[in-house]
Amino acid sequence: MSSDVKSPLTAAQLSSLEAVLTPREVVELRNLYALSQGKLHIPYAKITPTEVQKKFLMSNSSDALFGGGVGGGKSKALCLSGMMYADVPNYKALFVRKTTRDLEAPGGLIATIREWLHKSGARWNHDYKRFYLKNSITIE
Repeated sequence: MSSDVKSPLTAAQLSSLEAVLTPREVVELRNLYALSQGKLHIPYAKITPTEVQKKFLMSNSSDALFGGGVGGGKSKALCLSGMMYADVPNYKALFVRKTTRDLEAPGGLIATIREWLHKSGARWNHDYKRFYLKNSITIE
């Protein structure tokens, strides 16, 4: 979908449509609506995805590859993908790295998500390496 396509829905129409959808469908609809405005709906994210990250995040494929050198945005795209549904009740996200040290490295996935969730009221459990958000949402 091209980012220059404008949504035919008004905000009020979008809101009334959300009333009959499941929480996951609401998030999908918000993302499609935001994409039509050249954006993505990613709760708590403190960055705007690059065009390559947007393509990765909006892929309908069950598998997606995102390669490149250091600093290419792969880890941030992974964080963004895990946070896309962070406002859906009972959502669970799991981030995996080869070692715990990789997860905990400065600028790593845990540090990035901790920064994004700083003012959200999320609780961090260091022993289990989990963030707990409202509505039984878990990011680990």
